[in-house]
Amino acid sequence: MAKIHRREFARRAASAALAGPLALAEMVQQTSEAPKPEPKLKLTADQEVAVKKVVERREQQLKKMRDLVLPYDLGPAFIFAARPKARGRRE
Repeated sequence: MAKIHRREFARRAASAALAGPLALAEMVQQTSEAPKPEPKLKLTADQEVAVKKVVERREQQLKKMRDLVLPYDLGPAFIFAARPKARGRRE
């Protein structure tokens, strides 16, 4: 391996730092141009209604959780405490 001076190293490192993300972005763009279509599930009308209800309920629950403001000095809901092994017993 050939020795290089610190200025040459700095120049190469700077060019690599600029070229790396650009090459990565180009690769990502090429691979993401053709998105795969979502598979269509074969559901009955009753199943579709049930799925819609579950999705709506989930969205409502998530909205409630996100709207909930917790104070910073609130303690934990539970504390984990492992049980120590009893001494003198063989298992």
